[in-house]
Amino acid sequence: MAYSAIVLEHLKHPRNTGQLENPDGVGQAGVPGCDDLVRIAVKVENERIKIIKFQALGCVSAIVVSSALTELAQDKSVKEALQITPQMILDFLGGLPEDKKQHAEMPLEALKKALENAGVIE
Repeated sequence: MAYSAIVLEHLKHPRNTGQLENPDGVGQAGVPGCDDLVRIAVKVENERIKIIKFQALGCVSAIVVSSALTELAQDKSVKEALQITPQMILDFLGGLPEDKKQHAEMPLEALKKALENAGVIE
């Protein structure tokens, strides 16, 4: 499977990258058996994700799923953000090759850890 135009766009121009000054929470996750790693930082106001940033090391899939998650979670309530699934990320991107689909879980795990670190979920 070739990468979709949306995947290539997120690779060339990833959204919400970089460090976040004074984040409310930070979470990190990786893919077992890979060297891929993502770090997500959030600012939360009134139970909503006001700012979300990511830093990723790894393959195309690691970068694009993290970028896609930030697009899907930005300005969502904490509850809505926690309802984002790996399949929602894959659908947003127009799919990924079969052997890369597990990467969609990585930013979700990092987001959950960031929200736990922010003290807005347990």
